Order: sequence, then structure tokens, then C-alpha cells
Amino acid sequence: MVPTGEIRKAYVFVAGLGFSQLVFAWAAEDTRSRNWLTAHRRMFPARAGHAKDKALVEGLVKILMRYVRFRHRRQRFTSLPQLNIALRECVVRINSRSHSRLACPGSSASNASRKPL
Repeated sequence: MVPTGEIRKAYVFVAGLGFSQLVFAWAAEDTRSRNWLTAHRRMFPARAGHAKDKALVEGLVKILMRYVRFRHRRQRFTSLPQLNIALRECVVRINSRSHSRLACPGSSASNASRKPL
């Protein structure tokens, strides 16, 4: 938290899975290795798998950032935990929406693919 009202930059790590199109986001104060590794550790328990489609991830970043900016346009975040709570809320909302390509909610798309044939 910055009690002085100083405006500071935050870096948002965004990842997405190709098949389910689920999104993950985590904000940090810089792009140092420790923060990059922390974001990965937080992501992998939440999203088993790896996205390799750069265009998909870039699209998900665009969707997430637009959603966050719109939803919290009148809010000023005073700490990274506060920002991460807002990001998590937006990620949950985005991931719970139906995907037109899969015709099912994003969170159930990856579950549906794991059912036995």
C-alpha cells in the first residue's frame, strides 16, 4: 500500500489455455524473476496445462484489460493485493462466460474434454 497517494506502475502477468480459453492474471510491482516465478506458481495449480498460441494469449490480454478498465474505471487501487482481488474477480467472470467456439462455459470446456469417450 502506498499511503502517500503516489501513483506506481503495476505489471500484470496474463496467461491463457488454448483449448478451454481460460484466463489467469496476477499483478506484481516489477518484472523481476521472483515475481515471474510467483505468477507461474499461482497459475499452474489454477490452470493445468500450457498455452502455446501467442495470438490467443494476446487476445485474452486485450479482453482482460478492457474488462478490468471498464469494470473498475472509477476505482483507484492502493495496493497490489487490492488490484489482484479485482483481477481475480474479472478473471472468474470472463472464465464463467460461454465460449461461442465451444458452445459451453469456459470452466466446463476443459472438464468436458476430459470425460471418457
